[in-house]
Amino acid sequence: MAPAAVSAPAPATTTTVPTKPTVAPATPAFNTQALFVSDKKARESAAAHLATQAQKTGPAAFINADFATAAVKALNDKKSPATREGAAKAISTFATKCPTAIEPVIVNSTEKGVMSTLLETLADKLPAVAKAAVKAVKDLTSHMSPWATATLMPVLLKQIKSNGKYQVKIGCLKVLDNLVAKAPVQAKAEVKKPAKESLTKTTSLVSNKDVEKFTPALIKALLNPVEEVPNTIMLLSATTFVSERGLNEKATATRRKVAVIVDNMSKLVDSKYTVRPFTAKLLPGLIRMEEGMADPEARTVTQRAIRTLREVSKIPEGDGSDLPPLKLADAAGIAKLAVGVYSKAGVTPAAADPVVVYVSELAATLVASRNFEVADWEKALSPYLAYITDTPEPQTVARDLLLKCANEEDVEEVPDDEELGDDLRNYQFSLAYGAKILLNTATLLA
Repeated sequence: MAPAAVSAPAPATTTTVPTKPTVAPATPAFNTQALFVSDKKARESAAAHLATQAQKTGPAAFINADFATAAVKALNDKKSPATREGAAKAISTFATKCPTAIEPVIVNSTEKGVMSTLLETLADKLPAVAKAAVKAVKDLTSHMSPWATATLMPVLLKQIKSNGKYQVKIGCLKVLDNLVAKAPVQAKAEVKKPAKESLTKTTSLVSNKDVEKFTPALIKALLNPVEEVPNTIMLLSATTFVSERGLNEKATATRRKVAVIVDNMSKLVDSKYTVRPFTAKLLPGLIRMEEGMADPEARTVTQRAIRTLREVSKIPEGDGSDLPPLKLADAAGIAKLAVGVYSKAGVTPAAADPVVVYVSELAATLVASRNFEVADWEKALSPYLAYITDTPEPQTVARDLLLKCANEEDVEEVPDDEELGDDLRNYQFSLAYGAKILLNTATLLA
């Protein structure tokens, strides 16, 4: 879908006096050790007190107290279960009472940071500590911005793939169901079972009726590739879906079906950003298939799939395996844009400010998703921008930042209404013929 037209916000009608970014209050730093004492009531009281401060001053309350450093140290305290439990419970408190204030401070994939350490605590030997960690992870991820998912993906994927403790793997699978496709290879039944459950839950969100009925087969293929992939390829030959494992099948008939699926799938993609992540696997596989095919008709079908994939991927030659990565939204670059927006209003936040960094990461995810809807940017960024300064208004900054990012990405504007033909908004399409299924039950939005 073409992104919505983006236009500069209307100029303000009143003159405002530039203000400086908000800073930590001139009060003594909060004593974080009170969060980790053995007395549970004292811990809870301290956490509630700091949460109240954060509700008033935002991330500055946590930054001023150096909570992130203290939390990592407490979670790593092997001698004191109470300290570890206190750290996890404090995170739960902040995640539920002041989520937008704590997110910029601890939601990241920093190695040995708060999130990484908290995930490892899921396997704590003491049940009370492990239970507190599970709740902290659940509270934090359920209250954080949905656009922060990409920010956490690296640490979650790393734990799923390399952590030797199955409790950690299970915890990560429950955090992000859409990451479970990489997890079924684990040998432990304790991991395989929740992975299957997560896959089932995730695929239940599929709205395409022609794919929906095949999801059980897809799950079986992911869990048991050797036995199930050939049958699944057969089932999916009438849809625009293919698993790269099908490229390695030996049967010519199966390979031909894979080529048909790739060809049909590629024709429905309108952006190289969408297909490039898969090109490095699909294109070399198709080329190998084409070179090794004795059947002339199957080879022709494969050649057609290769041409289509090259066209949509913008790869005229080569197999795509050595391409430089596409220029994607860079959070550091967006942070500089954000600072530039504020500078015009006489405000000078640092690009390294935790709030600026976090907002920039959220914006980078929006750009990577090709989402340039004004309402979405305002909703996603304004709660955090409000912690930087009240003037200019957070919504205004969000719109200005959107405009700058859209210009950087060279987003094409939608023509004016009078230039368009018939209004096709919200029409339902169900076009299908042969082995191709196009725009089935897809809603065309303006």
